[in-house]
Amino acid sequence: MPHSVETEDKTSESSRDIRIESKDIRAVSKHPSVSMFQEIKALGNRRRALKKLFRSNPKTVENTIVNIETFLRDSRKVRLHRSPRHHWAMEVSCLTLFEVYLKLKKKSVTFEHVRENLENMYALVDFLDVESPSAAQYLARQLKRMMILLADLSSKLEHYAGLKATKWTMVAETLTPIIERQEHDTSLADSIPSIKDFSVSRILGAGGFGAVYKARYGSETDLRRGVFCTVKLVPRAMFEVAKHACVDKVVGSCSRHPFIARYFSTFLSSQAFVTVQEYIRGVDLSRAVKRQKGLKEEQVRLIMAQVGLALNHMHLKGFIHRDIKPSNMMVMPGCVVKLIDFDTIKIGIGCFTQKKLNTYNARTYCEFNDRESAGTLPYFPPEVIKVQYYGRALDWWAVGVTTYQCFFGKLPFRNEKDDEDLKRKIIECKYQLELNDIRPSSVLRDFITQLMTKKVSMRLCSKSFSEYLNHDFFAGISWSQIERGQVTLPCQGIDSLCQVQNSGVCSPIPPDKDFGDEYLKLSEQKESKDQIELFTYLSPGFRNVMQKHHRRQPMNEGDLEDPPEAQPKQTTRRYRFGNYLYRPKTRKSKRGTARNA
Repeated sequence: MPHSVETEDKTSESSRDIRIESKDIRAVSKHPSVSMFQEIKALGNRRRALKKLFRSNPKTVENTIVNIETFLRDSRKVRLHRSPRHHWAMEVSCLTLFEVYLKLKKKSVTFEHVRENLENMYALVDFLDVESPSAAQYLARQLKRMMILLADLSSKLEHYAGLKATKWTMVAETLTPIIERQEHDTSLADSIPSIKDFSVSRILGAGGFGAVYKARYGSETDLRRGVFCTVKLVPRAMFEVAKHACVDKVVGSCSRHPFIARYFSTFLSSQAFVTVQEYIRGVDLSRAVKRQKGLKEEQVRLIMAQVGLALNHMHLKGFIHRDIKPSNMMVMPGCVVKLIDFDTIKIGIGCFTQKKLNTYNARTYCEFNDRESAGTLPYFPPEVIKVQYYGRALDWWAVGVTTYQCFFGKLPFRNEKDDEDLKRKIIECKYQLELNDIRPSSVLRDFITQLMTKKVSMRLCSKSFSEYLNHDFFAGISWSQIERGQVTLPCQGIDSLCQVQNSGVCSPIPPDKDFGDEYLKLSEQKESKDQIELFTYLSPGFRNVMQKHHRRQPMNEGDLEDPPEAQPKQTTRRYRFGNYLYRPKTRKSKRGTARNA
């Protein structure tokens, strides 16, 4: 049971009546007040602006640093009564402000860091306002404080760079309607399915981590009134820190993508963290690779195309997977993929805007320097082993290792007995691209080499995901068709591990493995009276199924579908707050002329 976390939220803020209309803020990019030429010129003035800021306004810098420290001290706390999405909003907002703080301390902050980060947070408020209005309200309150806190610093950085300053206090007021909106909270009990409504079909896996079952929710006897799902039980003692226990719930509640396993519900039982997920009618990719002794190149291409799209979706949300490998990918007949296992994910800063953000791309390989490592050693990149800065690029290295393993049937770096020797091999980055008679094409060879590049800033996708999409390995592929699931390929390694039932539905053949008897039993779980909101999530689709079950109505797997999630297209370069710019008034010089702002 998680303990030693603070459960009191001190964040409460009264807002004065709104003084300006917020109607232009959503469409501001249509009427930019600053030209692209001006911004490009300003970027060239960043270093000069920085020197002038620290020389002429040391008090502004000092006050901003103190105010950020106070904000982070008050805000970055795990609250058990917040939902997973609230926790996500807290983490992202605090990480965003902490990034500005570090830039200030290192004397490298620019107007771009402030502008883009606040634009990004505003776009996240928009996203949450559709997905989770109460979380949007919380983030709007945080963002308003951030804008007011950074207003003086930002206006001086913009002014010294030759740009019109942003009226951040006016932009902050556009958030007031969301902050002051009355939210009607749903009862926590209404978000939790009853354990007795699940019946076990068979066990899928068990071990020290807990147990995973194929289960049926609804009527056990009437086939028209039930749906299949996966139920995962993890002992409460596995996670003693709430921050770690809630990570997969955050990811599951915020990610909807065709190639990512769907979360339906999360809650607590008497002994375990319970996760209800979609039942995937496939096998883990490592089994298929082992059965076929390496996949064909066209099969690898289709699988890696899907993995790339899924991973980019997670990265845009700010999630670094940290354990990309074949055994964390489920593949179904036709080489259709689902990413699974979110327990090791690191929450970072995503990209939520319709605009390409330089700050987002800059974090790809150097977002964190916290000496953390998680995942599986053979898939670690050199920067993690050497305890250096790391970021999303570590996932792309692991995609390269996975691609190699899928094609050759073996890992590029191997030493089962000596971890130190394995680490040395990874750091040296020496591996063979020809094994026996197996020779990859030149484009596959280049794809693997670019992903497994030792110099992280030169690794594929370190600048942009478009590098992945445009690589010659995927030449001729229709990305839109792949995302819609319209491209499939037969795979003997997958098909031989699945069987078609009398109903025509495919089902994986269970592995011939004895899991013993020392694992959590779903049938022995009891309802928990101490449900915690931080560990609780219910998808719209599963809420629909629960309501049908209570009304004794027929249901099917289609009822589990959630509304599609709008993806940011990142097609504009316009500044969102272009209608909120002004030139600050300055003193007249001794000659009686005014300086241009």
